[in-house]
Amino acid sequence: MSEGRYLEDSSADEIVVGSVMARNLKVTLGDELTLLGSGKDGSFAAGVVTVVGISNSGSVDMDRSLAVVGLQYFQDMFAMEGHGNSIVISVGDIDETAAAQLSAMKQIETVNTSDFAESGDPLVALDWRA
Repeated sequence: MSEGRYLEDSSADEIVVGSVMARNLKVTLGDELTLLGSGKDGSFAAGVVTVVGISNSGSVDMDRSLAVVGLQYFQDMFAMEGHGNSIVISVGDIDETAAAQLSAMKQIETVNTSDFAESGDPLVALDWRA
């Protein structure tokens, strides 16, 4: 974290953004951002979050697109009802990526895919090149 802090409360209306996104949006710590989207149920989703952290990963592409909110806040705002569409796993070294992907694929095999029948999309584990 180059400025501020990471999220502490999963349900708080807070956000951590990448340094390039912060620069492009002209926001600093304590500023508010408005999030707009569509809820899983088709509803209009909107929320106002406070910037509590700015991350500088060293990757311009990542820092341009990084926006992290707490899981519970996201679930509530987008009416996700416990559903999700991605889980990101961070490893300490890029050489650990293949092992982490294999471990994730093994875990996916144990999930009851009937829980995801609504979307019809299979569960997959993708590496950083995807």
